[in-house]
Amino acid sequence: MLASGRLNIRSEACPVPSCTTQKGSRLDGHMKSHTELCPEAKKTLLSNLKRRLILGTLRTLRVSNPAVPMVSSLDLEEAARGPLEVEKEIEPFGKMQFPPFPDHIPVLNAVLEDYREMQEGPDPSAKLKNNVQSKLHRIRNCMAWMNRIRGWVKYLTKNGMALTTTLHYLKNVRQFFEYLKETPPKNSCLSQLDLLKVIREVKMSISSWNRPVVLHQMKIKGQKDAAMHTIKEHQDCRKLALVAIPKLISKLESDFSHGNLWKLYGYVTAYLASLYGHRLGVFMNMTDVEVSQAVHGPEKDDYLIKMSNHKTSESFGTAKMLLSSGEYGWLLSLMKLKRDAGKKSTFVFLTQL
Repeated sequence: MLASGRLNIRSEACPVPSCTTQKGSRLDGHMKSHTELCPEAKKTLLSNLKRRLILGTLRTLRVSNPAVPMVSSLDLEEAARGPLEVEKEIEPFGKMQFPPFPDHIPVLNAVLEDYREMQEGPDPSAKLKNNVQSKLHRIRNCMAWMNRIRGWVKYLTKNGMALTTTLHYLKNVRQFFEYLKETPPKNSCLSQLDLLKVIREVKMSISSWNRPVVLHQMKIKGQKDAAMHTIKEHQDCRKLALVAIPKLISKLESDFSHGNLWKLYGYVTAYLASLYGHRLGVFMNMTDVEVSQAVHGPEKDDYLIKMSNHKTSESFGTAKMLLSSGEYGWLLSLMKLKRDAGKKSTFVFLTQL
């Protein structure tokens, strides 16, 4: 019956999970209204519906205990397969941690692609592209839980995700749905009221997490304060660095080795971090151009370096370091060592050789 297609399904309920149309309407005509589905997806849904009807009919016939013993091709197929094959087939379903993203919906894929372009802008950096890709991944995970958003939040927390990370995920999802509400796709079946309900649910989840997140941040801040280095440790670090850095530069100029270069990187970044408290990413993203364009101080002995590519640049602007001529000379030596080694990277601290 399934192979021939001679099965009447016109009076059946719509097989689309999100559709509430019940039995009684012409299913073939109703499926045309689902413009968000591609033809392949519609064909798959109808084929699965036909198969369920056939299995239901066979089940009813088997229960009636017919005079002639009933044996269908399904019985023969199941008998031909061994227990190991069946176990191998169902094994992946036990490992599935969250519902799959509904990538069979072209409208949703098009919306996500438009959202990606909007987030990246006209000239995205590699870091921005990576951040947008991560944001889209979170949105896709949420889309798989659209019928139970609260369940998605519980899933995140039960899998060991930090409270601050969960709150960040929720804010990413809220931003996407607000974008979807302002610029709805043409073929979407979602109304403004539907989107408003989703946004309201996400906002309620965010509100419920505000207090636990604040308490969590206070706890983490206390742990960081307890582990903070003392003034004497900072002084000892600088004294050791001032002695070790010139020696390592001399060794590298006479006999270049990666081991000594890594040590030099460690001493220089530790010294600068003890002075200004910058994150490691500030030093990793410092470029040759930023060092070369350092602003001279009024006494011609100080150099002000401004670094624009770091984590909090959008909120606080460029990160700055005011170096003496000797400290500035260390960075110039690092750039020279890199050029002598034949490396063309634009970053001062080159970690891949």
